[in-house]
Parts: sequence; C-alpha cells; structure tokens
Amino acid sequence: MSVVMMVLWGEISPQLMRKVMHLFKDDLALFEDGCLDTDHIDKLARLGCYGQYPENVWSQFKALLPQPKLSNLTMVWLPLKHTTLGKITELVPLLLPHTLFASIYEHYPAMWQKILYPGAERCKEFWHAVRNSPHFLQHKVGSRPGFESKCIPLKIHGDGTLYLILFASIVFRFVFRFIYRGRAREV
Repeated sequence: MSVVMMVLWGEISPQLMRKVMHLFKDDLALFEDGCLDTDHIDKLARLGCYGQYPENVWSQFKALLPQPKLSNLTMVWLPLKHTTLGKITELVPLLLPHTLFASIYEHYPAMWQKILYPGAERCKEFWHAVRNSPHFLQHKVGSRPGFESKCIPLKIHGDGTLYLILFASIVFRFVFRFIYRGRAREV
C-alpha cells in the first residue's frame, strides 16, 4: 500500500495516514453506493502533470476550488506582542464575525442551519440549561425580550472564550493567540 510506504519513508505522519485511511473508507462506501464522483479523483491525480512539476500542484489545486461567497477581509492595525521584537503594531487581515455570519446566512443557508442556528427550540434548550450559571446571571443578555430564540450561543476555539451573537449587536472579547505569517502572537 503506497500510503504505508509514505509513512515509512517519512513523507507523512502515521496520524495523517490513519486519517487518510478513515476518509478512504468513507469514500469506498460512497463508491459502492454509486455516489462518489471519480472525476475529482482524476483531476487531483493530474495536478502538476501527475507530479512531474510539483511546483505547479498548489496553484492548480487552488484553481479547482470554488470561490467562497464570503465577505471581504478587513485590514486592521493591531497591537501585537512578539516573542523577539516585543510590542509592535501590524496591519492584519480579519474576517469580521458579523459579516462572516451574514455571508453564511445568505449564501449557505443549509450550513447556517446545521452549524450556527439549528432552530429556536435548540437555542431555548441551551439557554434553559445555563440559566443558573454565574456567567449567565451576571450578563445583561437575559434581560432582553426574546433572547432565548434570538441570541445564538457560539463557542469559537481560541482560548475557550465564549462568543455571544445578538442579531444586531455582537458581544465578544479579543483574547486569543493566532498565527500570522508563521509567528505566534497574542492580542
């Protein structure tokens, strides 16, 4: 099996091999059901003229991908703490949460419903479950009429900071680490 040889030659990690094999197993099931589009496999195999020109693989791969229907990046000057350079200010591209969510809602309604807003009842279940937590009791969102179905609870991984979205207003904290141009920085 060629993937096993790639692990033995040190080209990929055993963890990546396991993940690829798991996905391959899923693809085999789709193939058996007649649901796998093998044209994409052929297109991916042909990248870089079947690997003869590896420097072209990335650009050809990007050309195969559909253009996402997301809002434009916003460039913002952020004060950053660099491990070597100390405190610096740099222009950083951000995808603003409210524009991201608006784009998902408008262009990807199925994903909006599946990932972000599975319905008013699910939101109400969440708010009912946390109604006695200290964080909720101290927050003024509970005083807004109809918040149980309009306030979407989100957790975006960073440092485990909870983000709350209220249709017109956004409540969040910028306390996270991110990688920018290959360097870890804290905001």
